[in-house]
Amino acid sequence: VASQVFNTLTEVIQGPCTQNQQALAHSRLWDAVGGFLFLFSHMQDKLSKHSSQVDLLKELLNLQKDMITMMLSMLEGNVVNGTIGKQMVDTLVESASNVELILKYFDMFLKLKDLTSSPSFQEIDGNNDGWVLPKDFREKMEQQKSYTPEEIEFLLACCETNHDGKLDYIGFCDRFHEPA
Repeated sequence: VASQVFNTLTEVIQGPCTQNQQALAHSRLWDAVGGFLFLFSHMQDKLSKHSSQVDLLKELLNLQKDMITMMLSMLEGNVVNGTIGKQMVDTLVESASNVELILKYFDMFLKLKDLTSSPSFQEIDGNNDGWVLPKDFREKMEQQKSYTPEEIEFLLACCETNHDGKLDYIGFCDRFHEPA
């Protein structure tokens, strides 16, 4: 339902339709956005600790994407340093700790592409089939020194292995890199 609300609001304010944007800006929109940022950051944190919740986590990321699209639609056709832009910045500043948690989470997945495209990582995928052993994947994440032990555990818990005990790191990266 929330996704439908964000998508409907996006349609109403795109164009740009400045009167609808102004009406929404003078409503409680920014309070709601701050509340959703709080919800997103804390739900991401909780869901990311349980690999069994990966599907719910992906749904949450999609909902977050819908909200960000709606927020960007609010800026269409507005003047630089206008009321709506200032309100949005104020909302993001007030929610800075929540935004920081969200960005930290996304950063964990965005770093995967750098890791898996590095020459040292390619060494563990000797036949270039995209499948590696979890212990090798862990070792490369530890060597990169970009991940905390908790992040490494979470990422490995999200990986599914095949009958040989290997994980499809290309599929895994694609699955999470796009939403991030």
